[in-house]
Amino acid sequence: MPYITQVADGRREYLNICSSDYETVDETGARDYIHIVDLALAHISALNKNKLDRFEVLNIGVGKSITILELVSKFEDTSDVTIKFKYLPRRDGDLAAFWANSSKSSEKMSWKPERNIKKICEDTWRWYKLNPIGYGIE
Repeated sequence: MPYITQVADGRREYLNICSSDYETVDETGARDYIHIVDLALAHISALNKNKLDRFEVLNIGVGKSITILELVSKFEDTSDVTIKFKYLPRRDGDLAAFWANSSKSSEKMSWKPERNIKKICEDTWRWYKLNPIGYGIE
């Protein structure tokens, strides 16, 4: 997302997409994107649950993946900005698609993500426009 917003505001000329030969709907890699608020709420829920083992591992995610081109399209729809991109060679070891299985998190913490990819794009773009250099000192 940071690279997409940097292309949207002109800091980067284009988005690098590693490979266009994956076995996905549009041949770009697919990943599980989660809204930062959903991630934060999952952490808060974990802190508030006494039934979790001290070092228990829980996956946090939406549970489905979307491709890079699908993400770019959603971002373009919400921002009204065209994202230029170019394909690079596939990175060694990259998987075509992966996503989190958050069923254990849902069961143990009564947590589930509530925000979709459209909301992620809207909030990311709004935050970026308000904080173009991040929270750093100018």
